[in-house]
Amino acid sequence: PEALLVNMGKVRGALNRHDKRAAMLALFGMRPEEMRKGVSLTVSGGLLKAKIQGAKVDGQRGHCVRFCAVPAKKLGPMDGAVAAWLAQCVTDAGGTLKIDTSDADIQSLNNALNRMEKGLSCYSFRHAIGSNLKAAAQAGEVTQEDAAAFMGHRSEKSLSYYGRATQGRKGRRYKAVVAKDIEPPIKANVTRAAKAKAKAAKAEV
Repeated sequence: PEALLVNMGKVRGALNRHDKRAAMLALFGMRPEEMRKGVSLTVSGGLLKAKIQGAKVDGQRGHCVRFCAVPAKKLGPMDGAVAAWLAQCVTDAGGTLKIDTSDADIQSLNNALNRMEKGLSCYSFRHAIGSNLKAAAQAGEVTQEDAAAFMGHRSEKSLSYYGRATQGRKGRRYKAVVAKDIEPPIKANVTRAAKAKAKAAKAEV
């Protein structure tokens, strides 16, 4: 997050428009679709917390809402400074900071990121967070369940599609809880008689 904001300052107009949005993206790695729904930030217990409305949610995948948290303590100029700054922005806003993102914002942010480094986009930071979570899970710093929840996955296996543990950074505290899942679809019991009736009706057409 710190390197992102430093380099974004070199792209004309990008930092003024996207400083909080880019910081949030680099810290929590949410999908662009989730950014479009609006993300609410709060601070408590020394943690910066984000309420994220999930994307790709159905009876088998994802969570309608998840709450992710990272430490809001500054450890050094390039370690924790962005989280501490964003937490202060939340406090200055009265305790809750809602960050809205439009389609135009996403396009502008992607353009700025691509100017910083060819091929860099909003989704790149989701893969970076996935790599960090893999490394943290392998080091025993976070459970596979919590890692999946942070990414908005219902299945722990889904994390395997994001980044590599060898590219991730350990030593970061990630916390996540999810709201009550939507109910899975109910499959109706179909009797043999009903199947035969449907087959006969189809044959008559």
